[in-house]
This record gives sequence, structure tokens and C-alpha cells, in this order.
Amino acid sequence: MLLREELRRFEEEEVDNSRCVVSVDALFEQWKVFFPEAQDDVKCRKALDAALSTLEELKFVREFTREPREWEIRRILKARLPVAELERLRDELKTESDARARRSQSGDAHE
Repeated sequence: MLLREELRRFEEEEVDNSRCVVSVDALFEQWKVFFPEAQDDVKCRKALDAALSTLEELKFVREFTREPREWEIRRILKARLPVAELERLRDELKTESDARARRSQSGDAHE
């Protein structure tokens, strides 16, 4: 979903580039918000790397550069995840994230 959102943003904003390329560091900052705060960055980075490898096998992304690590988001992802589905998924994730935050806050209040 994050990659599809990046591709949508790229298509709306970029006019000079033909390829949507995103750095692993930028992806990681977006990725880690979906994991519990207790999980450390090393585990989150490993999970991101595993997800990118799987997406590469599916031909949705392609490694663009190794230093700095960057990935090209391929347009086939657009066909597999249309904007309407992207918005639905984003709403579901926001709802889940809000519920998780409320549970965390109520747990803190009981301590």
C-alpha cells in the first residue's frame, strides 16, 4: 500500500522523471509506523527488506541502486492496486492504527 501511495504521489507531482524511485530510508520511516513501538528498528528493517524481496519476485519493484539503496516502483502495481482500493486500505489501516493508539493509551491510564 505504501508503494502504491508513492506511485500515486509521483504521478501527480513529478513531470521530469519517468521512473518512480524511492529510497529504503524514506520507505522505512513510513513503514515503521505500522509496527508496535516496542519493536526495534533492526527487526522492522528486516521485515521491510523481506517485503521488498517478495515484491521484487512479483515484479512490482526493482532494485534501482545499491548505495544508497533505492527501489523503482513499477507501474504494474497501479493495475493491481487501483486508487479506490488504495483509499479503502488506507482507511482500514488508519482505523486500526487509531484503535491501537486508544488501547495503548487506556493501558497507560491503568498503570
